[in-house]
Amino acid sequence: MLAGEESYDTLEHRDQAVVRASWDERITERIASLDLAAEFTQAGRSWTEADEQGNAVTRNDITSVPSADQ
Repeated sequence: MLAGEESYDTLEHRDQAVVRASWDERITERIASLDLAAEFTQAGRSWTEADEQGNAVTRNDITSVPSADQ
């Protein structure tokens, strides 16, 4: 199924559980490898995220950075 040769819906319950566990593992590994702050910074993009209190905070705010002309 993970190789795309079989449909998830045709698997037995136990095999579906194994597939879900594998998906969870892959997702966890992928999330752990992400560094969106570095990617956005490199691309010159800002982003908004929640701080510890749940307030929206803009990071790498390019509108507040002086241009080379200033």
